[in-house]
Amino acid sequence: MFPIFICEDSKEQLDRLITIVKYYIMDRDNYYLEKVSTNPEKLLSYVEDKSIKKGIYLLDVNLNHHLTGIDLAEKIRKQDPHAKIIFITGHDESMPEMLKRNIEVLGFVQKNDELDILRKNVLQAISAANERLISTLTEDKDIFTFSFGAKTFRFDFKDVLSVETTGKSHQLIIYLTNGQYEIRGTLSELEKKYAQFFRLNRSVLINHHNVVRINYSERIIIMRNGTTIFFTKHQTKKLKKYFG
Repeated sequence: MFPIFICEDSKEQLDRLITIVKYYIMDRDNYYLEKVSTNPEKLLSYVEDKSIKKGIYLLDVNLNHHLTGIDLAEKIRKQDPHAKIIFITGHDESMPEMLKRNIEVLGFVQKNDELDILRKNVLQAISAANERLISTLTEDKDIFTFSFGAKTFRFDFKDVLSVETTGKSHQLIIYLTNGQYEIRGTLSELEKKYAQFFRLNRSVLINHHNVVRINYSERIIIMRNGTTIFFTKHQTKKLKKYFG
């Protein structure tokens, strides 16, 4: 799942962009709107504090701030090397400055266009960003893939926390940093396919990359998003051997 950020100093323009993006991602599970702001410093601070990676950024070029959209993009790129930058602008005169500073930009959207055209251009840019970001996950091991009905979902493995059985045959629940899904399959199949999973017991697989801490006295595994998974006393030895 790729986070989307918007920075636009005009509240009216910001609200338009929020509405467009929210409507688009309503039935698409590979994006989520992470943060919006009229202040570039606040947005940058959030990106740095959360160590955001592989984000999609809609940035106004002229922010009426000592940081321009170009400055912001440059600083974001240092934190998020795979960031996909989409500039929202009323003109193209900033192009030479971007070229001079070697800022890789995915696209430009004219903010003064009619709403239908603005919507179309924003959505095309986000879709292109999604394709580019997925292409950066060059190995299958970096992507968790599953099907639900006629849809196929692809998630960056860093967003996968754990998978548990439901009590029903071939029915599993996958827990992500931003939600959960019920999928068909078995833990054994997933364990063989993805080396990132550690088999805690017959009912649970956990993504070992997302384990932040293990409290052996209380027998709790703390995951990256703060959720906890309990384990039994006889599983302690297995965990210590695996995690050290």
